[in-house]
Amino acid sequence: MASTSLVERAKSRVHKQLVTSLDVPYTGNSDILYSASRDKKVYQWKLNTSDMERIGTLIKGYAGHNHFITDVKANRTNEMIITASYDHTARIYDVNTQKYTILKGHKKDLTGVTINTEDNKIITGSCDGSIALWNTEGVLSKVLTPENPSSIPIWVNCVSFVPNSNLCVTGSSDGKLRIWDINSGKIIRTFVNGNDLEYYAANEVPVPEANMITALSVSADGSFCAYGGRDCVVYIINLSDAACLLHFETESPITSLAFAITEPIIAVGTRNSIICWDVIGNERSAVVENESKTVYCTALTWSKTRLVTGYNDGAIVVYDFVRNVSDN
Repeated sequence: MASTSLVERAKSRVHKQLVTSLDVPYTGNSDILYSASRDKKVYQWKLNTSDMERIGTLIKGYAGHNHFITDVKANRTNEMIITASYDHTARIYDVNTQKYTILKGHKKDLTGVTINTEDNKIITGSCDGSIALWNTEGVLSKVLTPENPSSIPIWVNCVSFVPNSNLCVTGSSDGKLRIWDINSGKIIRTFVNGNDLEYYAANEVPVPEANMITALSVSADGSFCAYGGRDCVVYIINLSDAACLLHFETESPITSLAFAITEPIIAVGTRNSIICWDVIGNERSAVVENESKTVYCTALTWSKTRLVTGYNDGAIVVYDFVRNVSDN
């Protein structure tokens, strides 16, 4: 019988403030890590493969933003990184020269950024309620804003491209997960509490109130999207048939989500713990409880079979995802 666990490999306090985002290029199949923080810094790291004390070697730093950096994404070839910030801008950095192009188009804080698998389209999300489409030269193509029947403003909190497609997924403060066709600029699906809006219409059920979405992740093959937020529930959507594959409770608000690269596992960062959930078995496969009531996970990404986690005290911890085999 096999069980799984998260085994701490290394820990370092690398940022002065909360770690907002982590990313590994080559779709996670790399030892290069980018970390972003509220300290307005982005760092590039070479992750260690054997050292059990430090997470790795600092290679470069990227500066320029004058407010919190909220997200960082590397392109597939690791030639550029794109950052989003509360200074109302995104920036495209040349990884080697550290020079950048500023992307201006939003009216309020930027919350997220994503780049497609063809490395030619960038989407940014903002507290102004819109998403913006850019090319990799920094030219703004279009700004898309969902209809809002409420007087309460909508924030776009997280964005992700669906690999090998023209689809983009966004999670917002109104609790709605929206799937956009970037070419047409239209929303093709909207999910509330794990169900497509068509489900509520077909069953003549009122669309329920939903809590703010704070995190989402799309699997590397583009089959599934996981999302969650303040309602302490993770929903996993099968993107091919627009159906909710499963959902599970986390007991505390969700801060981050990341699908594993080689395993059917979704990692979930919450205010109380880090959870690894087996999507096939629909069960918890590993958990790491917080040692402190005030320090918690704020960012997640995978590097091969390692889970890299960022915390609100500026620390980064690397775990091995280990399958334990017993004779029982």
